Formats: sequence, C-alpha cells, structure tokens
Amino acid sequence: MDQKQFGGNRKKAMKRDHYKCRVCDITQEESLKKLGRDLYIVHINNTEDNRLENLMTTCQKCHNQRMMKKMRKALLSKNN
Repeated sequence: MDQKQFGGNRKKAMKRDHYKCRVCDITQEESLKKLGRDLYIVHINNTEDNRLENLMTTCQKCHNQRMMKKMRKALLSKNN
C-alpha cells in the first residue's frame, strides 16, 4: 500500500511530522487509543503527486473533516 499510494513515502511523512496529526497534534499512540485507528497520510493537493512535500499526517477525525469540506466545496461549485 505504501509504495502504491504514497510512492514509499508514508513512513517518511510520519517521521517528518513526528508521528502526530498536523492539524490537531494528536499523537499516533493517542490516535490508536482514543480513535482505534492509526494516523492517516493524505495528499495535500494532487493525489498522483507522492513527493514528501505533498503528503501530510492527519488523524481520522481531521481527515474526515477535511474530506467533508472538499465534498461541500464540490457540491457548491456543481450547483452554481
């Protein structure tokens, strides 16, 4: 999965971000304990761009909020 989705940079992104969500600062350990999920690595812009600069670490909660914002924006632009 790491190679296919993140060009082998998943672990590098986690390490760079100090194993914390870049939005809310929850640690990997806290995420596993509180949310029952590991931290996510997400693409900031283009999902085809797997450079480390285009990847960031988020928790499940922040990831879901980010996706909801994207969906709302897409719906608004579609309806206008």
